[in-house]
This record gives sequence, structure tokens and C-alpha cells, in this order.
Amino acid sequence: MNGNSKPSVLVSEISGNWGGIEAFIENEVAPLQDEFDVYCIAQNDDPAIRARLSIPDDHVLTVPERYGSLAYRRHMKVIYGRGFDIIHLNKNSLVKYLPLTLARKVSPRSRCILHSHNTSPSSKSPLASLHYLIRPFMVRRAHCLLACSQTAASYLFGSYAQDSTIVRNGVNVRRFAFDERKRLEVREAWHIPADATVLINVARLSDQKNQTRLVEMFDEYRKGDPAAFLLLVGEGERRQQIERTVAHLGLEPYVKLTGRQRDIGAYYSAADLAVFPSLFEGLPVAFIEAQANGIPVLASDTVTKDADVFGSMCFESLSASDAVWADHIAALSVPGRALDEDARPRAAERMEQAGYDAKNASETLRRIYRRLLAS
Repeated sequence: MNGNSKPSVLVSEISGNWGGIEAFIENEVAPLQDEFDVYCIAQNDDPAIRARLSIPDDHVLTVPERYGSLAYRRHMKVIYGRGFDIIHLNKNSLVKYLPLTLARKVSPRSRCILHSHNTSPSSKSPLASLHYLIRPFMVRRAHCLLACSQTAASYLFGSYAQDSTIVRNGVNVRRFAFDERKRLEVREAWHIPADATVLINVARLSDQKNQTRLVEMFDEYRKGDPAAFLLLVGEGERRQQIERTVAHLGLEPYVKLTGRQRDIGAYYSAADLAVFPSLFEGLPVAFIEAQANGIPVLASDTVTKDADVFGSMCFESLSASDAVWADHIAALSVPGRALDEDARPRAAERMEQAGYDAKNASETLRRIYRRLLAS
């Protein structure tokens, strides 16, 4: 592409919030820079996001223009015109189909990957139905179909799901291993007693992740455990709404909105139970992280069962009342369960053996890239 002897890969895209796709790019694509000249598209130039990427700054191509605008199209054509060998498109939906359409038009020699990271439309607007209308046409334009789970493959690719390859969302499992010292440090930093029950949710603060409902569930749970705390780790567009709900329920001393954190493993170690009442999911990285830490996990039954690596996750219906969720939380967060002296410290090793370490997933991706270049 630019005289570099290594094959070039363009991967998209980094958003303004660190989530599953961003983690995938950092954990599984960035490690391939020894063999591939990796570039990445970003929606904006957020220093906090840049700081978490090991891809060089001059290889992060910012496209801040409004999606679909004339300026956006021109900018994307310039980027694709550089002639990348592989264009890896990570998608939650096909509603925004222009990247694939423009890639095939501007750079016909590029090998295009469609990679599914979700199981349901992120939006409930009428526009969301466009995904299903254009799916048969868009999927056929890709040279390779990847998905984080079988459910995610069926959602994005429809009848073509059988032609896709599952690439697990891997993490550096050792970074998420339980650490008693970090448990105490995080609790001290947030003024949480060492013997208090702590629930945690690590996710973008959004409608999909459903943290407002989680706060209401937590309020119900505190009727039986009034000294409990809730850690909401992440940032997002629903932060102010969540803060209003916390204030309305008088929970400011007990609900800690931590914002983005670099050492997520330390926060899992500080908690006793991870709760994810998401409206829908692909195979979220947070689920793998939590299980690598050995913390019990309670999730909504809309989450793909592929996320349950060890067969020990618990699920509850979103149609169940807050009281039912509170009872389920109480059953899982009984004193001592989360701190099993044998099981929790060994969880990271078990996760690595199960094939969810980022090194394994990255090697799978390396083989896929090689195969595409040879085809």
C-alpha cells in the first residue's frame, strides 16, 4: 500500500466509548502488527481512547464527519483509495452499510471482512428494519464472514451464517485474575467497607446495557442488604439519566459511577457479583473478563448462552420484577461465595485453557488474514 513490505489491514472502527469492538481491536488485531501493517478508523480523536490503543497514532485515521454526509463519503473514498490489502469491518448492524459499499467500489482488490458483534439492532427506530432488508445484498459483498458467537452470526448474516467463522472475544486473562490486594485498594479508594457486598456492571452507559433498570434492581436489593454498594464502570450517553435515577432513589452514597478505568480487573476483584441486565448482547468482552476473575455472573436471558464459558452463569428474565432480580442477586452474593479460596484464583487459568485468552483469538485471526491474502 505504502511501500511497507507487510500486508496492510484497515480495521474499523473506534467510537467515542470503549466497548466490545474497541476491546477486540486492541486485544486481537493490534497484536498482529508484527506481520501486518495495521491501520484503524476512529470516529473522533479522543485522547482517552487513543491512550488505550497500542496502534501508532499515525495509523489511527480519524473520520469525524457525520455518517452518510458528502464530506464523510469523500473522506472514506480517500482512505480506501490507499489500497489496503484487507478491510476488516466490525459491525453491530448493517444499517450503516456505506463502509462496505464504498470499500468494494473504491478498492475492488481489497479483501473485505464483515464481523458481527451483536445479536439485535441497537436502535428501536423504524430505521432498524433496514438491517434485515439489505442483509442479503450486503452479506454477499464480503469476502469473509466472522462473528463473536453463533447467535451474532445468525443476526448479521441470516441464511449465510453457516458460511461464517466464529472468532471468540478473547482477553488477556491474567490481567483479570482475582487479586485480594487490589480488592482492598479499590474499596478503600471508593470508601467501601471491606465486609460490604459489592455488585458491579462494566459496560458503556447506554440503553442497551440497561443500567437505569439495574439501579432500580439494586434499590430493591438494598431492602435486605442496606449496606451494599454498586459499581458502574464505564462511560456513555446515558450517564446523566442514570445519575438522575440514583439521586431520585437517594442512592448517591451507594452507587459509584467510576467512569472509564484502565485496570478493570482490579474492579472485578473488588466486587462480589457481576450483574448484566442487557437488552441484548453478542458475546461481550465484559462477560469473559468477569468469568476470568472468578466472580459470579447474573445476566438477562436475552444474552447469548455462548457467553457462559463454564456453565456457571445465571440468567433471569427482563420481564421479571425488580424483587425477583433482587432475590436472585441475594442468592448469588451470599458471604464467601465470591471469595472461594480455590475456585476464584484459578478462574483465569481455566479461562485460558478454554481458549478465551486473547493470544489464541489473535492467532485465529492471523490465520484468517493469511488465508484471505492467499485466495
